[in-house]
Amino acid sequence: MTVYGKRSGGQPRDTGNANLGTTSLTYGNDSPVLVVDYALSTKDFNKTKLAAYYNSRLDTIVVDNAVSGKYAIYNLLGQSVLNGEFSREISVSTLKSCMYILTSASGTLKFAKY
Repeated sequence: MTVYGKRSGGQPRDTGNANLGTTSLTYGNDSPVLVVDYALSTKDFNKTKLAAYYNSRLDTIVVDNAVSGKYAIYNLLGQSVLNGEFSREISVSTLKSCMYILTSASGTLKFAKY
């Protein structure tokens, strides 16, 4: 908490914005400002990050860790070309040779199918 200005008496009046994490208090005509800074931090998450690679021999994306949930694969034009639920291997045999972006709640990665 940081206090700016001086207090000259009277009842404080809140003129701040709680959505921004600040509070302004006005005392009489001196108008000092009390700014309350909230820490924008989070606790450590045990979220599994996406780790995968393209296997050209099997024509699949091999997922290295236990990622769950849905994924989507986009071409470089931003068009969704494949989506589904994660498994150990994702077949990309129906996709043309190109660069692609795989996205999920666990992360995003780029891969080239050749």
